[in-house]
Amino acid sequence: MPDTPPAAQTPDQTQTPDQTQTPDSKTTPSAAAPSATDTQSFAGTVVKSGDKYMLKDDAGKTYDIDHQDEVKKFEGKRVKVQGTVDATGTKITVK
Repeated sequence: MPDTPPAAQTPDQTQTPDQTQTPDSKTTPSAAAPSATDTQSFAGTVVKSGDKYMLKDDAGKTYDIDHQDEVKKFEGKRVKVQGTVDATGTKITVK
């Protein structure tokens, strides 16, 4: 009898990691849609580094961000940005 419950639990546990790998960001509800895998949500604070504005996330990682004229008015404020990260993983292109 103990063989049946573990076998029933194994397929459920197999599906869970597949679903967790799909969203790249924990806070993105739209990431559940397969077509939205390229776009991610980023939350953090807009900081000035030299003559550029950057997004600093909660982990302390900073991202270069486009739309500098629009971003500068949020300096020092916490924001949520939707966009894609380039191949180097250092620049966010806002959508």
